[in-house]
Amino acid sequence: MRLPFILMVMLVSTYVYGQNCESILYGKIIDLHDGSPLSGATIIVAGPETAVLSDLDGSFVVKDLCDQTYNLQVSHPECSTKSFTVRISGNTTKTLRL
Repeated sequence: MRLPFILMVMLVSTYVYGQNCESILYGKIIDLHDGSPLSGATIIVAGPETAVLSDLDGSFVVKDLCDQTYNLQVSHPECSTKSFTVRISGNTTKTLRL
């Protein structure tokens, strides 16, 4: 009884540690209406609960993500908060319109 349990734990731990959590999300936040970059937007990544701010060009970088789907919540003082679903598969680049 113990041997199957031990084997199962070993297999599951190999899978968990085998995930690629070194992917990077490169992004840009732009205005929906005129396409201008939005600096100072807050991007919150659900899961790892990571938050970053967009720079003067509206660009942002989120590091150390696993290859999976994440929900992002993006807010800016001059816009309504919006949610996005992003699939990470290796280093990924996304433009988000707010």
